[in-house]
Amino acid sequence: LCNYFMSIDALLKLNKIKLISARSLYEYQYPKQPQKWKQYTFIDYALTHFNGDNEGIILSIGDSTDEWFASQACTEFLTNRDKEFKFHLQRIKLQSNPTLHELM
Repeated sequence: LCNYFMSIDALLKLNKIKLISARSLYEYQYPKQPQKWKQYTFIDYALTHFNGDNEGIILSIGDSTDEWFASQACTEFLTNRDKEFKFHLQRIKLQSNPTLHELM
């Protein structure tokens, strides 16, 4: 069965998608506060990525509500920072702890 599925890591590398660990970036500063780790990570990368652009999409994919609220907080922060910039927030909520049957 495992031969039919590509690992997430391999899939990301194949498509040149960077995997970012909010925990490794912010856990020391905000112990046991994963929503803050994710919020500040979204903001850090959005400020770098959207520098000089006038429109952008923030895409959040995750299985917890932390990503949901962190991406919203990031969008609000960026919108308040630059009223002329147009942000589009797209969120995909994955199911927590899916069974193998549900994954197929």
